[in-house]
Amino acid sequence: MKLIEQLRDKNSWLHNLIMYALIGIISSGLDFTIFTLGSTVLGFPWLFVNIVSVTCGITVSFFLNRRYNFRVFDHPAIRAVLFFAVGFTGLILSELVLFWLTSLALPLLWAKFLSLIMVGFVQFCLNRLLSFGIHFDS
Repeated sequence: MKLIEQLRDKNSWLHNLIMYALIGIISSGLDFTIFTLGSTVLGFPWLFVNIVSVTCGITVSFFLNRRYNFRVFDHPAIRAVLFFAVGFTGLILSELVLFWLTSLALPLLWAKFLSLIMVGFVQFCLNRLLSFGIHFDS
C-alpha cells in the first residue's frame, strides 16, 4: 500500500525516479538515434557525435522534466543552467564510460547503451537535488 501511495505522490522520490526514467527513454532515444546516425551512417567521429547527441537529449529532458516531472517553474534560466551543468557533467562521464567500455572491446553501441543507464541515474540524483530541488527566495 505504501508503494502505491509513493507512486501517486508527485513529489516522492520514487514517482520522480519513474517519471525521470520515462522522460529519459524519450531523450535518450533521441540521443541514441542522433548518435547512431551521426557515427555509423554519416561517419562522423563518435566522440564529436556524442557531444551533439547528448546536448540534444539534455535539452529535451530539461523541458519535459520541468513541465511534467518536477513541475518547478520559477527561475527557469537558473534551473536551466543547473540542469545543463549536471547534463554536461554527465557528458564528461559518458565520454569516459564510452572510452573505458570500448577499450574493453565492447561494441560501440552497447557501450553507448550502458553509459546511458549509468549516467542517467547519476544525473537523476543531481537534478532532483540541485536543478529542481533548490528553493529560491522570491
